[in-house]
Amino acid sequence: WKFEQVGSQYKITANGSSNGPAIGVNSADFGEWLRGQGYTASSNQQWTFTAAAGNQYKVSLSAGNTWDVAGGGSGPQVQLWGLLPDNDFHSQQPYRFFKLTSATCASGGRVSAELFGSSQLPEADLVLSPNPTDGQVRVETWLAEAGAVQIAVQDLTGRTAKGFDFEAKSGNFSQLLNLTDLPVGVYVLQLQTPQKRFVKKLVLVR
Repeated sequence: WKFEQVGSQYKITANGSSNGPAIGVNSADFGEWLRGQGYTASSNQQWTFTAAAGNQYKVSLSAGNTWDVAGGGSGPQVQLWGLLPDNDFHSQQPYRFFKLTSATCASGGRVSAELFGSSQLPEADLVLSPNPTDGQVRVETWLAEAGAVQIAVQDLTGRTAKGFDFEAKSGNFSQLLNLTDLPVGVYVLQLQTPQKRFVKKLVLVR
């Protein structure tokens, strides 16, 4: 992603192009998904970055509508939800904060930035495979540091149906979980490390 200043805000475009596709929304309504669209200089394509602790940012429209990872962080979509100044419980939750990580293109010259929800490690996303699963699911991610890894599989009421604890080295983390004793349905898998928390939807089928 390429960031360019527009007044006191920024437009975010892909592929090094100033004309898009750009990150924008069709309206400023709560629940509106972020999407890629041709850049038209609309106010719904211009973003304010408000710095927070830990090199994190809140991202919002000029009206104050903030980015939010849908489903209380379970995603995968990013939507508009909440307002600045902060005015609700969710405003201090990790799914309202984002990090910027600079990266140089293979061709050199241009520097881009990638956005990550603060529930994710910059090095990688959380991968569940297969998903949906009949009960055997492999959990994979990248750990910046060695330490304890806790995995909780929760039903949609927030009850923990099954939990796992591991001591992991830094680098690639991969574990095969056996969930065949759980009933079919939709679950939320949370992976907690000393540094970050990942949250992802998991579907069990038979």
